[in-house]
Amino acid sequence: MPQLTNFAIDTVKAVFLEHGIHVLEEFQDGQIMWGNEPLVSPYTGSFHMADFYIPRRYDIFTIRAILSKLDKAGSSKTIEDVLYKSLENEEYEVHEPDPSKE
Repeated sequence: MPQLTNFAIDTVKAVFLEHGIHVLEEFQDGQIMWGNEPLVSPYTGSFHMADFYIPRRYDIFTIRAILSKLDKAGSSKTIEDVLYKSLENEEYEVHEPDPSKE
């Protein structure tokens, strides 16, 4: 498995929703606020903000951070399996580290 594989945000949103992780708000600068409950007032759930490393895509480390912050780490294997499986049906880029910048 490539180390820096990234996943389309629309796929991430769909998979997260199946596991009880909701988009609470999307900001114009690209950040997304995720929550472990749907947005209702007053909001009593946990939330976590995340930004893109590559536009409209999350890497596996961002995925794992969101899962950890929202107490969904127990579902990480299942979620990651579905995300990796989704890569079979899309064109995607794998960004290897640039040795000239080390």
